[in-house]
Amino acid sequence: MENTEEPKESYDFTRVPPPLRRAPAEPAVLPGPLWARMDYLLHHPDSVVESIKRGQDLGLLTRTFVLAAAVASAVYGVVMGGTNFFQGSETAVTTELLYMVTASIKVPALFLVTLLIVLPPMYVSGIFSGVRLSFTQVSTLLLSSTALATITLASMAMVALFFALTTRTYDFMKLMHVLFFAYAGLAGLIFLVRAFRYVSPRLTEGPMLIFIIWFFLYAFVGTQLAWVLRPFIGNPDLPFMLFREQEGNFYENLMRTLENVLD
Repeated sequence: MENTEEPKESYDFTRVPPPLRRAPAEPAVLPGPLWARMDYLLHHPDSVVESIKRGQDLGLLTRTFVLAAAVASAVYGVVMGGTNFFQGSETAVTTELLYMVTASIKVPALFLVTLLIVLPPMYVSGIFSGVRLSFTQVSTLLLSSTALATITLASMAMVALFFALTTRTYDFMKLMHVLFFAYAGLAGLIFLVRAFRYVSPRLTEGPMLIFIIWFFLYAFVGTQLAWVLRPFIGNPDLPFMLFREQEGNFYENLMRTLENVLD
């Protein structure tokens, strides 16, 4: 018998995500309040990228993205650092508050310093891939990606708070926060690749290699910096520490944490 089944469509994983849109967008018109600008980025990313492509209002966009990234990540940092406080642990209240304050500073520093470190190689590799933007335009575009990633992370703050209120497992909370950071970072990088494809026709049908390079570069720098800045969550069995002694690495600790959660 003849096979009459229609062939199934398969996704080509060698292709980067599609651009934000095919047709040119209107430049961004940012509203006044910061929260409204953050919402505008979520709803009109194509207009924001069009403004960057034209080189319009780069100073205003840069200030907006830096402030949005700082505020959104600080909100998540407060929830993250206050894990022991929300769990009602026996840790001293002053210690719990110190972790909330330090985490609200460390999380913004993690995102913004990581961006500062990866900006030069991303700018150069973008040029090699056909991106014809100035350094200021690329840095603004990367800041928009960071702002979107931190807004994504802040959107998970209530979920993190829920689990902090309903579980006392330290290792589980650590692993959960790692997953939330990975989710936020991936969302930001997908947006970044789509934005670069929008501003550069040469990337429209390009391979996924540049995205993979950026992902691993951002991931390795970010995780190493997070390891340097730890602790974000205070261990209830240890006294307050602004920074812990440098030993091992992030991935060894992650595997031990995963084993503890699964045991």
